[in-house]
Amino acid sequence: MLLEVQNLYVSYGKIKALWGVNIVVNKGEVVALIGANGAGKSSLLRSIMGLVRIETGTIRYDGRNITSWKPWDRARLGIGFVPEGARTFPDLTVEENLIIGGVLSPHKRAVANAMQRVFELFPILKERRTQLARTLSGGERQMLSIGRALMSNPTLLLVDEITLGLMPIMVAQVFSVLCQLNSAGITILLAEQNVREALSLAGRGYVLENGRIKLEGSAQELRENEAVKKAYLGI
Repeated sequence: MLLEVQNLYVSYGKIKALWGVNIVVNKGEVVALIGANGAGKSSLLRSIMGLVRIETGTIRYDGRNITSWKPWDRARLGIGFVPEGARTFPDLTVEENLIIGGVLSPHKRAVANAMQRVFELFPILKERRTQLARTLSGGERQMLSIGRALMSNPTLLLVDEITLGLMPIMVAQVFSVLCQLNSAGITILLAEQNVREALSLAGRGYVLENGRIKLEGSAQELRENEAVKKAYLGI
């Protein structure tokens, strides 16, 4: 077991975002978090990354209780985060954005090697390395957001709504990259409204509704579930 979340509660003021959520992610898996907008998917990922204060609950990573750890300490431990909305530093170049992603690395050589791997995954970023991030297309910014997360050489990648606003051809390309990353040994926890694509990549999944886990099972079980088909697959 790589990641275990137990009985997690999160609130924003008087609004409860997560109600006693329990999930497990094993090493080498791709696990999907599916649900409508506002279901709590982003809150769960941000909690795991340490970006949201939790009320109660426990987060364990690779056998360690990291519930109270700061986000940068979680990153050092091997957790990478791709936030929703292809967020980049718009007035920095592609290369500068990537360097920021590798800021926790203790060696310049490690940063250079990580950047080379990113450029191999996304050749277009190598072509655009001196361009400001704000001049990139939406798909290119999403690639840069993924690349920046990879600069810390994560063992677990938290991916939040990666297909939001992308054209179908870019969606296919991004999911192809996620498949490559998983084949290279990176475990992925994927929050996604594009349920069809998410369940084609993931081996298992959880369905979140109003901050609660309503269903869990293999990707095939979820694809064949009547409630999932009606609510998310348009069948």
